[in-house]
Amino acid sequence: MDILILSHAGVASGLKKAAQMILGEQKNLHALELTEENGITYFSNQLQEFLGKWSGNESNKLLIFADLKGGTPFNQAVFWTSKLKLNQRISIISGVNLPIVIEAIYCNQEKSLEELSKDLIEGAKNGIDIPEMEIDSVNALDE
Repeated sequence: MDILILSHAGVASGLKKAAQMILGEQKNLHALELTEENGITYFSNQLQEFLGKWSGNESNKLLIFADLKGGTPFNQAVFWTSKLKLNQRISIISGVNLPIVIEAIYCNQEKSLEELSKDLIEGAKNGIDIPEMEIDSVNALDE
């Protein structure tokens, strides 16, 4: 299974770099970003090209994470997944964060994309929290 992070400038590459800092190099982790300099057409072409190459292996599954539901990267993912008729092999999840990317790398790939996506979303929700602030319990050197 491959993982593709889509975002506005800086987010996707930052998440990829952070995940690889923690887990080491991940050959199945990819990032594409919409930048002000390159614009929507360039981003759309990059995504179409990536999906075209990726779809060559019919057994591949792809998780696409996007930064914002309804944002251009998300909308382009929905558009190209549908246009290229890849709906059965791709799951698109909005609201990407580092915990969900790490969880996806370690996930049970035997599950269906739908079941896997639901599990990842639930895990991401559970990872958002407000900590109790007790100075004795916090080590300033923790990463």
